[in-house]
Amino acid sequence: MKKLLYRHINLIRYFVIGASAALIDVLSFLFFFNVMSYSATLSTLISVPLATLYAFLMNIYFNFKTTDDLIRRFFSYVSVSGVGLLISALILYVFTDRLGLNGNIIKILTLPLIFILQYTLNKRFSFRDKTITTKKIESNENESEKQTHVLGKKIAVIGGGFSGLSAAYDLARAGHSVSVFERNEVVGGLASGFILDGHQIERAYHFIYQSDKHIIGMAEELGLKDKIAFYPSSISFFCEGTHYPFGTPKDLLLFSPLSFFNRIRAGVTALYLQKTNNWRSLSKITAYDWVRKWAGKQVTEIIWEPLLRGKFDRYYDKVTMSWLWGRIKVRAQSQNKNMNGEKLGYITGGFDAVVQGMVKGIKDNNGTIRLNTGIQKIERTGANIHITTDTGTDETFDVVLATTPSPVFGRMIAEQKEVPEEYLQRLNSIDYLGAIVMVFNTTQEISRHFWYNIKDGRIPFLTMLSTTALTGKEMFGNTYVYYVGAYVPAEHRYFSMSKEEIIAEWDKGIKLMFPHFDQAKIKDRHLFKFKDAQHIVDIGYEEKKLVPFKTPIEGVYLANFSQIYPDDRGTNFAIRDGRAVAREIQSYLDLYEKTDR
Repeated sequence: MKKLLYRHINLIRYFVIGASAALIDVLSFLFFFNVMSYSATLSTLISVPLATLYAFLMNIYFNFKTTDDLIRRFFSYVSVSGVGLLISALILYVFTDRLGLNGNIIKILTLPLIFILQYTLNKRFSFRDKTITTKKIESNENESEKQTHVLGKKIAVIGGGFSGLSAAYDLARAGHSVSVFERNEVVGGLASGFILDGHQIERAYHFIYQSDKHIIGMAEELGLKDKIAFYPSSISFFCEGTHYPFGTPKDLLLFSPLSFFNRIRAGVTALYLQKTNNWRSLSKITAYDWVRKWAGKQVTEIIWEPLLRGKFDRYYDKVTMSWLWGRIKVRAQSQNKNMNGEKLGYITGGFDAVVQGMVKGIKDNNGTIRLNTGIQKIERTGANIHITTDTGTDETFDVVLATTPSPVFGRMIAEQKEVPEEYLQRLNSIDYLGAIVMVFNTTQEISRHFWYNIKDGRIPFLTMLSTTALTGKEMFGNTYVYYVGAYVPAEHRYFSMSKEEIIAEWDKGIKLMFPHFDQAKIKDRHLFKFKDAQHIVDIGYEEKKLVPFKTPIEGVYLANFSQIYPDDRGTNFAIRDGRAVAREIQSYLDLYEKTDR
């Protein structure tokens, strides 16, 4: 009985909400008709919308819990109500007016039919969760239910970033023997942790948007819910030697480098991008051309072109507008309701707390993490998949999931005859940029702003940000933590320069921005270099470069951040896709087992 109730919990809640909405309708009508002395028609015109709005909000927030895209969902809900009304009226017309049956009986008999119809349509359209969400494969299932899945298969996961770890976490907990191969000395990818002056922090700056439900969900699952907190963010714009606050509509209106007309124009175009959901049309034009056309020359040259050049280097005029739309959209979802700024989240103990939580879940379920182990080749022979490590060791698995950059995966499978040339071309056609990130802590408060946009040709990096300006300095021993970062091509001089040379160059840039900057007050400092840190989403990316999780080699899957589309890569979508591919792998194993019998 408990299982039956759980399976139909949405239907039960829907009925209770509907019944209470009907009560609100009646009580509201009685109040306006009898107490306020409104006409019956006006009283109905007030009571019915009140009850409808109540039922919609209760279903949105407490039943189906799908709080995105509220306007579309509300109109869908009203439309479904209208469909139910028309069908009910048609049935009454046919059976009562035409056939002469008792109208009261027919009305009562139609109620269950209309209720089920409206519930089905609303569940399918009004309250459907459009985001690809994947929870752990065996969550809330008892032992007998687990036996419906194929268990105990050997699965290799190549790459220990957030996609690989979340997939391995789910697959290991589902009962498979999972081995994670990571070529570096730590797992976690760009969000991998290290010790800065005795405190755990990420190698590359990370934070959580309020809409990042996948990483928030994983953190809660790992028992880290109380470690996530959201803080007011602050943004400054360093433009040609001057600092300007840049985090709110008011700041934009006071941003003097733009003419007043262009401040309005910049705000209107940004607002349009926040509200539109038609990203496909934006994939046909570059971000540079779109903002040049709609925001204008001055707005483009002062705001958008420096951002695009800093983020994408020589590809600044190749990236599609759909990418920029995704960035603006997700930041808008972290805006406060009164539009006076945004709130961003951080995890006490850093993102490494999530990484180690997944690692523990893998190991607790007999999985293994093999560091400093790269993979050279993937080859399927018969029913087995062989992987060759960089030391020449050959190992056999039932399924292999690669989470490496697409060109790296392409080299691993290049010798497989069943892989079409067109597929390899897709993998190899994706361009990447590397990232250089410097992080340090200091006893000096250099700036009170969290994030800096920069337009100044003298500054050699893309951005500077302060984690402690967001979280407070108590988390890091009452010191101030700063990141400085840049995206550059693989052949850029930074990849051949020593860390000390880059640090000296960047310190000069910080000094230009903040003349009071004092290197002597720095307590600890590190600089990291990452290859293939950002892929280039250009025109035709979806049609010519995007590939599904399933590869041409049976039992081999690929899930990396270049497949996150149209959204930009990040830990939230990496977890989403990692759990999605885990589910796909489980479905493959279940189907393979059935057809093999």
